[in-house]
Amino acid sequence: IDWKVTARTRRPHTRIYSEERNHPALLLIDQRVNMFFGSQLNMKSVTAAHAAALVLWRILAQGDQPGAIVFNDDEQIEIRPARSDMRAMSILRAIEKMNRSLRANDGRRSVPAQLNRILRHADRLATHDHLVVLISDLDGLDEETRPLLNRITQHNDVIVLLVNDPLERD
Repeated sequence: IDWKVTARTRRPHTRIYSEERNHPALLLIDQRVNMFFGSQLNMKSVTAAHAAALVLWRILAQGDQPGAIVFNDDEQIEIRPARSDMRAMSILRAIEKMNRSLRANDGRRSVPAQLNRILRHADRLATHDHLVVLISDLDGLDEETRPLLNRITQHNDVIVLLVNDPLERD
């Protein structure tokens, strides 16, 4: 009820608000070499890819704009937020490309500092009112990570999906 209009017109007046759409979302999908591990159903990298796909289609269904940074130990693929099925498919192709590049015993070493690099980059990209979804096993979590996440959280919504494996946890 809008009380000011009701008092002025002496008739009940209500306003209906609809939820805002077209908020940008930024998915941070970890495909580093430490994600190439799995003791049960899937590798952690595959689980992260499945979770990213579910989140991506949900974001589109809500009318928001998905974007992503898909990263491994060496590189990152950045896809800016836009509301289209084509953009969603390009995000999924980037995840697939990074996932297929993972190999056992290829000599590639894990770079734990990459997590903080990606979070710093996400902080620059997600300036205000973004949904930031980090899908990772959080390898490389250190004393710098929490302040980075807090800085991103000041103006954005942040969701962290932790991907882990029971054998690795034990």
